[in-house]
Amino acid sequence: MVKKKCVVENGKVINIGDWDCQYVDIVKEPAVVDEYGSIIKEAVMEKQITNPFPEGATVEEREFEFHEDKGWVEVGTITTPTLEERLKATEDTLNFILGL
Repeated sequence: MVKKKCVVENGKVINIGDWDCQYVDIVKEPAVVDEYGSIIKEAVMEKQITNPFPEGATVEEREFEFHEDKGWVEVGTITTPTLEERLKATEDTLNFILGL
């Protein structure tokens, strides 16, 4: 088990690790050029957030463990079975029904 920083919204972990706001540069004021194409004044750029931190979410430290097939899973939570686990369970059920 490892304690990790995570983002929690409505009691549910929505991100493990630091939140990535995904900044992009946008042109606030375009560059000014003369008739020869030489830059007289550089463009003014501004960073804009494309993935804002969710309103009401909190940053917490919780315990996680790593599973080869599911990645990092919070300790004590119920996880959704993987496709392989569901197929194996279906196969086991069919074998039982068919007496194999």
